[in-house]
Amino acid sequence: MIAVPLIFGRLTAGDYEDGVAADPRIDALARKDRSASKTSNSRATTTTPDKRSIANALTVEFKDGSKLDEVVCEYPIGHKRRRDEGMPVLVEKFKTNLARRFPAKQSRKILDLFLNDKQLQSTPVHEFVDPDGDMNIAGRIQELSEEIRHYPTPIARCDEQLTALLDERSPGF
Repeated sequence: MIAVPLIFGRLTAGDYEDGVAADPRIDALARKDRSASKTSNSRATTTTPDKRSIANALTVEFKDGSKLDEVVCEYPIGHKRRRDEGMPVLVEKFKTNLARRFPAKQSRKILDLFLNDKQLQSTPVHEFVDPDGDMNIAGRIQELSEEIRHYPTPIARCDEQLTALLDERSPGF
């Protein structure tokens, strides 16, 4: 958590993947890391209702004993006290991660949906995961339901096929 930002000047979801983790500088720098907790940055800051901070601090000390000034972040960008400042950063992070997973057209549809809370709340799950209907999730659910409806009466705990059909129909629903 410290080595990557010091080396690359960032910490993103992609930095946790094998390509970045394979960089030998990360392990070399991490071996030099000496982390410590301060009481002032622990229990009191997380349990006091009016405080609720996730404070972090970093001090860089060199081999010769000299050190940089400690940098303290009382409320990280994701903290509710920094919501106005944090939302644009969160939206950009969301866009970046959508682009890592989905084609541009699908990423845009997902982003538009998330930026419209009323529409998001009213979107059925099958439309959310398959907005263009390409996967025909609703049709497949209907087919499975029909097959289950006409399935012979099972012998309790002995019918693996029925269990498999029920499992296939139910993920995410």
